[in-house]
Amino acid sequence: MSGYGSNVTSDGKPIGADSDFIPPSVGIQENVILKSIEVDREKGRCVFEFVQADGAVVRHTEFDGEEDWQIDTTNRRVKHIATRFVTEEEYHAAVEGSKGFLDFSSRVKNLIDAKNSEDIKFRMIFRYDKNYKYVVLPQYPNFIELMSVEESKLVITNYDQGFLKKPSPDEEAKGASDVDSEY
Repeated sequence: MSGYGSNVTSDGKPIGADSDFIPPSVGIQENVILKSIEVDREKGRCVFEFVQADGAVVRHTEFDGEEDWQIDTTNRRVKHIATRFVTEEEYHAAVEGSKGFLDFSSRVKNLIDAKNSEDIKFRMIFRYDKNYKYVVLPQYPNFIELMSVEESKLVITNYDQGFLKKPSPDEEAKGASDVDSEY
């Protein structure tokens, strides 16, 4: 049982005196792995868990879109990730005829899980979200490539460059960030 002064959390995990949390880095990161993909049917989302070389974890979540542009954006990002593991033809054969977001996500998970291993390493772009609170993937490709690619095609756009460094408290107070929306 947990409570004040307990050595364990309410779900039975030990409470340590220090945190093992490693904050993720932004910019181009090398030797990143895709640790897992989780399709959360209850919450209607698909979570890609990436681990940076130093052990920092970045979770990228895709949600069911209602608008056509949201569905297009999800298709673009997921295809960009999946085709690091399989050809475009294999990808399209696997996802064609998907009956909704969760079916699509399950097909992508099965496709990638069949090819994924911790030996597959990536070069990726990470940046802060619009509130500089979380580390996220850019909205548009190219943000992931195999480490074996000799001439990188990763592009940090002018927009994304603005999210590679947290503003100082002075800059925040002056309203230095003129970006109001991710979209």
